[in-house]
Amino acid sequence: MVVVRPTNNNLFITAQLGAKLICWLSCGFKFHGPRRSLPLAAEATGQHVSNRLVAMGVKSVQIRICGVFSSRVKAGLKGFFSSDKLQVSSVELISFLSHNGLRAAKVRRV
Repeated sequence: MVVVRPTNNNLFITAQLGAKLICWLSCGFKFHGPRRSLPLAAEATGQHVSNRLVAMGVKSVQIRICGVFSSRVKAGLKGFFSSDKLQVSSVELISFLSHNGLRAAKVRRV
């Protein structure tokens, strides 16, 4: 299973086999500063992780996206789909919602 976690400035990709962590990588491995938040950095990170997984002998993966789906996440997934030796079996989008919903509006005083 591959977990993709986008943040405001970075993209973290972790690969797990059961409960064991196989490899992890962020956009900061090659890009520094504001270039980490570019879709090009996300695509390079996805390609690098998929090449590592192929080298370890992994043939198929499930991808989970934890957070907001954006163009950077799309580019990171493109890096996985560009590898012809690695088969992506499913892509799940997991977005976090609070239990109580939104905060109620303040009562207007006139």
